[in-house]
Amino acid sequence: MQSVAVKPKASSTDTENPAVVDKPAATSQNSSHFASLRAIRKWKHVVTIVLFVIWGTIILFLHGLAAQRAKHYEVVGCRAVTRPWFSNGKEPCSSLVYDCHARNTTSPDDSSFDKLDVVALATLAIAHCPELDMPRDFQRLENLMMLHLYNSTIVKWDAESSVSDTAHTRMLSVLVGKTQMTEFPEGLLQPLPASLLSVQFSETNLTKLPDDLYMRWHAMAMIAFENGDLTEIPYQMFFSPVYTLSFAGNKIETLPTLAMMPPGMTIPELNLKNNPLRELPAALMAPDPFVMSINAQNTSLSAMP
Repeated sequence: MQSVAVKPKASSTDTENPAVVDKPAATSQNSSHFASLRAIRKWKHVVTIVLFVIWGTIILFLHGLAAQRAKHYEVVGCRAVTRPWFSNGKEPCSSLVYDCHARNTTSPDDSSFDKLDVVALATLAIAHCPELDMPRDFQRLENLMMLHLYNSTIVKWDAESSVSDTAHTRMLSVLVGKTQMTEFPEGLLQPLPASLLSVQFSETNLTKLPDDLYMRWHAMAMIAFENGDLTEIPYQMFFSPVYTLSFAGNKIETLPTLAMMPPGMTIPELNLKNNPLRELPAALMAPDPFVMSINAQNTSLSAMP
């Protein structure tokens, strides 16, 4: 007789619950995964700190070199020495006063700016020069933003050393104060930089202005000829595309040229204060005002038109 092995029936519990995963093995895998993540994060943190330390060391090193170089700069008249990290061998000065009296010269020449880093120079004042001959080297100062001539006598300022629209693309302002000249400087009659916002003359010996300034100069915020010897203003001057036009402190008694203005012309601000002004044209405010604002303080006017 042959015996037959009988396979036991699967219980309902066995069919409803599949094979159970080995819990200790799964827990071990998760722990290993989290440990790897922690290690990666830790190394990233360490690498970040190391990079910051290296970067900070480089910055301190470059700053130290710049400070060390600055001790040896001898730029006479420099009002603001910069400390660039990388040097081109020139002396970095952002604001320079060229004082002829202090340098025992009569004018700067073509070698006066040779030692300067022309990229760094932003403002230049030329003062106390009895025979100012503007050097052609002036056109190398490509980043110049302000030019100030003070207490000098201009003997030559021609087109080769002019304020130029190609050489001085960042120029914002030109000031000429307490300065004598035999004629209007040719160096300011060339095409001016588009960035230029103002041209101001104060306490000069100019007695007349060029008739064609309005064609030579582009639109600006301010044009001023103040505290001088002007007795009349060419009517073309009022064509200038400018917001503020100032002739304060001159010797102007009448302005008949204002009556010659064509219809449609507008002057936003006209400053005539501190002049011996006796009258203004009756047509100034009729039929439509073309001077939006006029300053006539400290004049001899008894009534406005």
